[in-house]
Amino acid sequence: MPDPGLPADSDAAALRHLLHDLLAEVVTQRAPEVATWLATGATAPIPADDRAIPYLQALNIRFQLSRIAEENDAMRQRRRIEAREGAENVPGSFAAAFAGLAQQGMDSAAIDAAVAKLAVVPTMTAHPTEAKRVTILEIHRRIYRRLVELETQRWTPREREALYIEIRCEIELLWLTGELRLERPSLTDEINWGLQFFRNSLFDAVPQLYERFIDARAAFAPQSAVSERPCLRFNTWIGGDRDGNPNVTAEVTRAAISAGRLAALACHIEGVERAARRLSISCRIVPVPRAIWPHWPPSSCKAGAARHITNAIPMRFSDRR
Repeated sequence: MPDPGLPADSDAAALRHLLHDLLAEVVTQRAPEVATWLATGATAPIPADDRAIPYLQALNIRFQLSRIAEENDAMRQRRRIEAREGAENVPGSFAAAFAGLAQQGMDSAAIDAAVAKLAVVPTMTAHPTEAKRVTILEIHRRIYRRLVELETQRWTPREREALYIEIRCEIELLWLTGELRLERPSLTDEINWGLQFFRNSLFDAVPQLYERFIDARAAFAPQSAVSERPCLRFNTWIGGDRDGNPNVTAEVTRAAISAGRLAALACHIEGVERAARRLSISCRIVPVPRAIWPHWPPSSCKAGAARHITNAIPMRFSDRR
């Protein structure tokens, strides 16, 4: 195993070294001849027939791990800059953008006018060249999260070693998991593939994006920050591209729209259920606002009220489907 004393602020090279060492352990166990080839610099010729597969697989996973290490290091660098020099010095941040506008002499009214016209519309697409399975993307995500956990200094050597073992297990899963789809995905598969990004990250990341925008705006003009939101919405070609896929019909588009709507509703329901479990406010201490009586009558203020909320909301959503 790598040295458990790896510092929390390691650069990309150290992170790559960590992941590559763990990969070497996996390859040594699964394909010893490939491990020797990697250890000598991966410069010797490889077999030209099917025996080349494990060599190419090892290189592919090595590149994937390098990219994860570089992404993690880039985020560490951004956090360090913000902690030491302020958010306005983080390249590409909202705070840096507003600070730059202020330096150019734009006043609050001019920025308000520009923000009012702001439109950011990322578009999802299931490109034929994107053959990587969601399973592989999930493994990448878990490895990244373990690297984030390694940043803290609170771990004992035993606990840090346990994190290394978890990362090694994920790398071994990469080795044992088929990376590419062997069959052309159906339209339903493509729709679910696109929605997976919302479930795994976008539903959580977009509110954080809004908060950073509002905080940066407030630092420039506190009086106008409360009601502002960046104009962000998502488009998708998946399930609606009649030019690129002759199998896309009106029924498929209807199903894609419905799937997206239900995914968003499921996210909101999960949030309400989580809030109902966490919020221990007694309505005998804080009265229920009249504005929400039609949705949650005061008579529900009793034991099991949280269950009443979470049971009622899905019913209301189902009535609108």
